[in-house]
Amino acid sequence: LYQNVSICSKFGRLYDWETAEIVCPTGWKLPSENDYEELTEYMEKNSNGVAVGTSLKSKYNKYGVGKDIWGFSGVLSGYKYKYGGANYNMDGFYWTTEESEKDENKAFARSLRYDEGYFGWHVFEKTDYVSVRCVRD
Repeated sequence: LYQNVSICSKFGRLYDWETAEIVCPTGWKLPSENDYEELTEYMEKNSNGVAVGTSLKSKYNKYGVGKDIWGFSGVLSGYKYKYGGANYNMDGFYWTTEESEKDENKAFARSLRYDEGYFGWHVFEKTDYVSVRCVRD
């Protein structure tokens, strides 16, 4: 989605939710809430006290705050709203299969923030653009 090729090569592509559901290659899928909860639970038990978000963030970000213990290399690739507004280099968001029960036009993404150690949740319009991280089916 980024128009600037150097930004795209550094931060990766961003996808709307509908595209995110089909972009994973054969044998892979968009993670569910349960997939991310299992991952988080495992990391909490095995990260030697390092916060989950910190353990997932790439070491190579503007702020140098990631540890990337697990090879997730969470890049702070940000988001882009369908109707304008964008951010990169401060937050990383990753679509999930979870749709909002309150609003059929929204879905959930997991989030990493440059200045915090948690691996949080964020809700976006399905027409907004964020990153995708696929898991084995």
